Amino acid sequence: MTLPAAEFPHCLTLDIIYRDIDALGHVNNAVYITHMETARIKFMSTVLNENSANVPLILAEIRCAYRSPAYYGEQLFIGTGVTRFGTKSFDFSQTIETTTGRLVAEGHSTMVWFNYERDATEKVPDWFRDKVREFQAAWPEGG
Repeated sequence: MTLPAAEFPHCLTLDIIYRDIDALGHVNNAVYITHMETARIKFMSTVLNENSANVPLILAEIRCAYRSPAYYGEQLFIGTGVTRFGTKSFDFSQTIETTTGRLVAEGHSTMVWFNYERDATEKVPDWFRDKVREFQAAWPEGG
């Protein structure tokens, strides 16, 4: 069962703008990937209490299951939380729904901690794991 976006540790509200719409009159499938990225970045910035641009991550995998169309003028809630930590990676789960509660999409992504100077993966630092776990301590699904 999919959790409502508001039950995730982080929830972002985004307006659907005209640019998001395709020739069929609904949000284009590729736009959801961008919305999920925006929500992941906001999650990271909130958890770290700073701009997350300096966090050395690489997106290793992303999946999006489309459940219903969204349209111009609607608002979307995007729920985001970390659901797994590995040695060098961690997973985000995300739910996208309208403000009326209609499920629009579900996403999953795997992020890898990466040292750009050495061009190599690294262990996810304990300090980062601790911050995420503290942030979403009340969320039974996560981390």
